[in-house]
Amino acid sequence: MKPNFIGISGGTGSGKTYLSELLVNKFGKKNITRIELDSYYKDNSNISLIDREKINYDHPESIDRKLLERQLIQLSKGKTTYIPNYNFLNHTRLNSKKKIIPKKIIVIEGVFALYFQEIYKFFDLKIFLNTPRDISFIRRLERDIAYRGRSTDSTIKQYLSTVRPMYDKYIKPTQDLADIILEHNYSFSELYDKVNLLMGKNFEAYNTELR
Repeated sequence: MKPNFIGISGGTGSGKTYLSELLVNKFGKKNITRIELDSYYKDNSNISLIDREKINYDHPESIDRKLLERQLIQLSKGKTTYIPNYNFLNHTRLNSKKKIIPKKIIVIEGVFALYFQEIYKFFDLKIFLNTPRDISFIRRLERDIAYRGRSTDSTIKQYLSTVRPMYDKYIKPTQDLADIILEHNYSFSELYDKVNLLMGKNFEAYNTELR
């Protein structure tokens, strides 16, 4: 059985990871798996750390879209794939990879989820999170300091120089492509109904087919 794909987009700190994890918890790990688009930042280990730090990671060209497309094709055919693990501190890929087994639903979440045509074509349901900028910025600041080894100054500088302008240019327009736009303090009832339609009823038959 072909998996159903859900794309979740929105600005930095809009709640994409939270929503994708909520869907996994709601419908069960045996039925849903999730992939972070951040895993597909290009590997720049061939250049110095100083030069890596100069790269605009908020531009679409920072993402290895060709690898992502190949791996989504594999998953769409019911084949297991291995996605990159990315080191945000050094801006390189780790040697280890994450095993992704196709499930009834595969969630792809990231700021460029709805931007790339070669990725967009996979989605059966497209979601955009429209979260106020002040809330998004605070969330990003807390995340980058706590989990990505960055300072307050560097996080603010990156936000003002690339994150915000790239969102306005590339990300915000993609909300027009979404099936559902979720505002801040949204209700999940409509979303759950649509996911239920994608899930169908015969979960066990699907899981047996993939073994």
